[in-house]
Amino acid sequence: MYTDMLPSFAKFKVPVYVYFVKNLDRTKPTTDERSRDLAKKKMHNIFVMENVDFDMMRGKEQKRWIEHDNLLQRFWPDRCRRIGSNGSDPDDRKRMVSG
Repeated sequence: MYTDMLPSFAKFKVPVYVYFVKNLDRTKPTTDERSRDLAKKKMHNIFVMENVDFDMMRGKEQKRWIEHDNLLQRFWPDRCRRIGSNGSDPDDRKRMVSG
């Protein structure tokens, strides 16, 4: 998100899932910061998700970051399978940013 999307997203009557890429460049407002700010608003239809998958390493769950160019390919099939779950799926819960 390169701008404040809250006014647009708030009008939607369906769930909106926002995936963002963690940005380490703190010299200017980032999509990371805008997404986290959106999560703080706690809108009932907006779910802000980290761009992570979870892998087991040495018996412990580890986050693996998904690159920007692969977000759609990675998460779109999940979104289609989970239509109607509205953020209640356990995998979604692990990715969700609470704000």
